[in-house]
Amino acid sequence: MAERLDLYNQYRQHLKGKTIERGNKLDEGTFHLVAHVCIFNQKGEMLIQQRKFNKKLWPGLWDFSAAGAVMKGETSNIAAQREIKEELDLDFDLTKMRPQLSMTFPFGFDDVYLIQAEVQLNDIHIEKGEVEDIRFAGREEILSLIENEKFINYKPGLIELIFDFVESGNDGMYQ
Repeated sequence: MAERLDLYNQYRQHLKGKTIERGNKLDEGTFHLVAHVCIFNQKGEMLIQQRKFNKKLWPGLWDFSAAGAVMKGETSNIAAQREIKEELDLDFDLTKMRPQLSMTFPFGFDDVYLIQAEVQLNDIHIEKGEVEDIRFAGREEILSLIENEKFINYKPGLIELIFDFVESGNDGMYQ
């Protein structure tokens, strides 16, 4: 069965009963939700994943810890929790968590969840169909990967903001 996404207006109001099949072009004035998760260790390094080389979007590039579209009937925190489980086989209860950062992009809204946890790479079981590799990386390494077109082309200011937030004391982060 095809995955369906709920649709929203430009003010992020849910358009009741309006959905779209994942991968289809959105009508003008409709948007969807995406959830990103950044998992940080105690050293302040982010767990990053390399996307599979056969992926339609950004094949082989490094990305945040986990990410994905919010499916029909989901909230972004539940989608974030699902993506962490699907892609990394990690369990975090995000049911009461709000995103630390929400942004817009041309086709929707992107919620970013930040998690501080001691996760060992050998405890992670990656989803072989989506994830090629994982590792921890610091701010400068991620910025260098972006500059060298080996990481999804997030704005460097976004990376700086996320790392600054984590380094400032973790208020609101999952711990």
